[in-house]
Amino acid sequence: MRATVNLVAWLRAIWPYEGRLRAVIDDYAAIGRAHPHFLADVALRGGVFRHHDPASDGPLDNFNGRRELALEIIKATSVDPNRLYSEVIEKKPLTTERKAA
Repeated sequence: MRATVNLVAWLRAIWPYEGRLRAVIDDYAAIGRAHPHFLADVALRGGVFRHHDPASDGPLDNFNGRRELALEIIKATSVDPNRLYSEVIEKKPLTTERKAA
């Protein structure tokens, strides 16, 4: 099992200048507040809420990499993945909302 990435340490290593680091953190926070459907899409594409079935899904390498990146993005926005699932993905559509073709 891989160790979880220390997001703060990683961001500090990639963005060593305080002003740029603050801008990145602020952007993640803004995404978390304003774009829950974007985060839900990242979670679904990354397999955050999906269980891996080795018999039908094949090797874990690609699955785990996508899932880890999706979780890091969601964590950086300070959004709880469980809340994201219940409030965006599982939320009942409006009665006036049409299903995509």
